Amino acid sequence: MKRSKRRFFSFSPSPIFIVGCGKDGVVHAFSGSWLGQCSFKPPVVWIAVRNDSRPQSMLEVGGYFSVNVLRSDQEGIARAFFKTPEPKDGKFGSAAFHQTSHGMPVLEEASGWVECRITSLVTPGDHTIYFGEVVDCGISSDAAVLTTVSSGMKYSG
Repeated sequence: MKRSKRRFFSFSPSPIFIVGCGKDGVVHAFSGSWLGQCSFKPPVVWIAVRNDSRPQSMLEVGGYFSVNVLRSDQEGIARAFFKTPEPKDGKFGSAAFHQTSHGMPVLEEASGWVECRITSLVTPGDHTIYFGEVVDCGISSDAAVLTTVSSGMKYSG
């Protein structure tokens, strides 16, 4: 039997989504694949963000984030946000967005989105887990969700 932690973690399908964040009127968005719901009352989700990444300070100072769910046919959008285009004229590259009441970017083409207020965080290793209470949301499609398994994209180790 082979022993491979990286391979083991790749068995678990994760949604691929776009996280939006911002501070002082500047917005940013990036692809993510570590997300989960962890409370019903109040509704809370968690995301994990690499510690040495650009959005970390925006999350901690801004206090909010958005999660944009992608359809299974939107792999190109997910890949574009691995190296996020700078926002200009309401677009990240060709992806149009609007901002929530707290200034978080929401992609116009997203199947659904939530806006969350960061309630706590923990840093167990090389990623920080942000817990966010859902304060707003929207759904535009019930289509199948883009995942690490359906797309073949991996972020595990």
